[in-house]
Amino acid sequence: MSRIRKIAKSNIIAAVGGAAVGVFAFQAFATPLPNPDPTGIHRISGSTLAPDLSGTATTRITPGGTEISLQTRGLRVLEPGFYYQGWVRGKGGSVTVGTFHMREESEKIRLWSAVNIADYPELAITVQKEGAGALSSGDIVATASLREDASE
Repeated sequence: MSRIRKIAKSNIIAAVGGAAVGVFAFQAFATPLPNPDPTGIHRISGSTLAPDLSGTATTRITPGGTEISLQTRGLRVLEPGFYYQGWVRGKGGSVTVGTFHMREESEKIRLWSAVNIADYPELAITVQKEGAGALSSGDIVATASLREDASE
């Protein structure tokens, strides 16, 4: 085979191979991930610190972890210097899933868990004082079992 044919043949092979890699990469990265349905809707109950509090926690598995959306009634606006913190709890202890301030009664809150909620199936919401450190205050205002689906 002549030198020119060898070069032409290797260029064609390289072009076909490059096109195949490009199609694979496009398919792998450009295809949108499915938007999964909620994995559960869970009933939130107020503690003795917030006996009138109620609502739901909707969990949804995403590529980044588990999204926990809270819809509450009776969660009071905190005075300056305090905030709410969400926790998932299980045999491995407690893991924070985020902090938030309540600005309006109808505000929807989104928290995120990077841990498997099957291993941390209890949700707790605490009141925290700014500057008091990263540990839970223990002042639990609400809980929810992430095992039990309230929609059934």
